[in-house]
Amino acid sequence: MQIYRELRCKFCGKLLAKGSGFVQIKCTRCKNINSFS
Repeated sequence: MQIYRELRCKFCGKLLAKGSGFVQIKCTRCKNINSFS
């Protein structure tokens, strides 16, 4: 079983995705680009 983590915006706290790996996603609420690894 693989454990996924919640990827939340660093600026407003909105849940953007659940998963793992390297992700770069733009928040639809505050329009900031977040990078996760």
